[in-house]
Amino acid sequence: MNLNRSKIAAVGSALLVSYGITVALLLALAFLLYKMKLQPTQVGVGVVAIYILASMAGGFLTVKALKRRRLLCGLGFGALYLAVLLVLSVASQMGFSAELSDVIKAALCCLIGGALGGVLG
Repeated sequence: MNLNRSKIAAVGSALLVSYGITVALLLALAFLLYKMKLQPTQVGVGVVAIYILASMAGGFLTVKALKRRRLLCGLGFGALYLAVLLVLSVASQMGFSAELSDVIKAALCCLIGGALGGVLG
């Protein structure tokens, strides 16, 4: 039982680190948007890169803690990152208003980033 708690704690801490990275990079992107007057396509590319980098870092940390099934653990972390992202998005907007194509794009970015982090871990 103690072993399962440590695994859950490891995944939880990887999730916290991943969202810390997300917040820091989104703040940096907002600053660049303000200072450099970025175009919407540039901001979109930045958000995609943030999703990939944050889920990649979390997948890496998760695999380092669990030490097994690297690809599956990375994919699992990417799915967990996406699920929390969607829940937070719905909670902050009091409903779901995203386009399906945007959700699919975010899902692919999170899963690919998590898988890459898992394989590199």
